Amino acid sequence: MQVPTHSSNDVLVQYARITHAFPVDLNSDAEPIFNATTIFEAVKICHLATNCSLTLNFSPWCNNGGSWRSGPFGDGSARERHSLAYFSDRVSSVVRWVEQANARLGANISIAAMLLDQEPGWAITPDTNASYLAAMKRKSDLIFNITVELLGEEVKIDMFGWGCIEK
Repeated sequence: MQVPTHSSNDVLVQYARITHAFPVDLNSDAEPIFNATTIFEAVKICHLATNCSLTLNFSPWCNNGGSWRSGPFGDGSARERHSLAYFSDRVSSVVRWVEQANARLGANISIAAMLLDQEPGWAITPDTNASYLAAMKRKSDLIFNITVELLGEEVKIDMFGWGCIEK
């Protein structure tokens, strides 16, 4: 069960104060709490914590029913276009809600980072073929470009993989 984000929770405010960041989950499993109210509370937490910004978290390879993983890679299919639109809509919504929250609070909280979980997509073995690798790069580039387009070039983009050990 996900715990609601609320600015009256001092543990969340202290977490934001200590880390100088507060996470916002864009993944499809966050649907019950992905709304303007939650983003308002996240912005308020950062405002109370001072010297804090928001960090967006997303796994482009697992969201939207796994549509990034299934089907042909790098084909520009309707499924891929739908996944890109899903991601773009999520980020655009957060940007709009952060602007509204800042206006209501008289704050200037920014979205400073995008964390992209790459681990399901980077399951590369010695048998992985060149077309698969090219498609993986292409999809990562598409997500990267949308992120920069919507959040600006100053946003920090980190691509990571849980539990991955790579050379």
